[in-house]
Amino acid sequence: KINEKVLDRNINHSLIHTFGRGYGSEVDVDDIYAKMGNVIVTTRVSSRRAERAVDEIIRQVNILKLNEGNVSIEKEFLKGKKTLNLEGPEKMTEYISEMAAQGINPIPPRELKQKIDKITIEELEEVQKKIFTNANVVLVLLGSIPPAMTSHYEQKLQFER
Repeated sequence: KINEKVLDRNINHSLIHTFGRGYGSEVDVDDIYAKMGNVIVTTRVSSRRAERAVDEIIRQVNILKLNEGNVSIEKEFLKGKKTLNLEGPEKMTEYISEMAAQGINPIPPRELKQKIDKITIEELEEVQKKIFTNANVVLVLLGSIPPAMTSHYEQKLQFER
């Protein structure tokens, strides 16, 4: 999730800077996707801007660098989000059910915060190496993209990790 949030902020900033307001994105490395090694990046741009958007998303993945600053911001965000999401018996029951469904023992909120604090940049970089690979990349373009562009995009989809 920390990798996801850092990448999300970087891609969002870049796409808004490149294309203007209203052209943000969303990055999702959901627990299920992460186990499969998939990263989902969604954005809405016109078909004539799709190539530039794809180029920029790939560039942002390739230049993704973690440092104490961006990692600590996302750790605090994650700790707050996880703790607030567990307020109330319904949310706690939902959390315990999700963990059980994934075969994971539920972690109490205090322990969860401690585990998040212990995550290192090196561990996050190892996760990046496993997820951001050419073998895991899937590009889905919705819209009026000419079929002849398929091989063109396949050539562009090269991650440098």
